[in-house]
Amino acid sequence: MVSEALSGNLKSRGFYLESTHMKNRGRMDKLMGLLMIAVV
Repeated sequence: MVSEALSGNLKSRGFYLESTHMKNRGRMDKLMGLLMIAVV
């Protein structure tokens, strides 16, 4: 439940990460991990 809400907020309802055009997958993974830890 928390992960679904977090995913929704990070994608289309909040931070608009799909429009950042980040090319480095490793950096995006680290960012997502840190954000998930911060939410919990």
